[in-house]
Amino acid sequence: MADSSDATVARVGDRLSAQLRVMQAEIIKAMETWHDSVLTEFRRFEVETLGSLSCIEHRMGDFDGCLSDVEKRLQINPPAA
Repeated sequence: MADSSDATVARVGDRLSAQLRVMQAEIIKAMETWHDSVLTEFRRFEVETLGSLSCIEHRMGDFDGCLSDVEKRLQINPPAA
């Protein structure tokens, strides 16, 4: 009788292990899809932000040049940094 119970427990354990492996694989697959979409969104945001920062830096450089021209015309010394 004990051999029969042990065999049943072993079969249940094997089936449970197999089901857990399948569930684990499904979770990993779902997380991989989520990770890929988040990474894609992050890269898009990074590119857009970098483009915006570059544009802002360029505009600030233009503004600084214009301000320097005005200061020269008015003979104003720029404040010390």
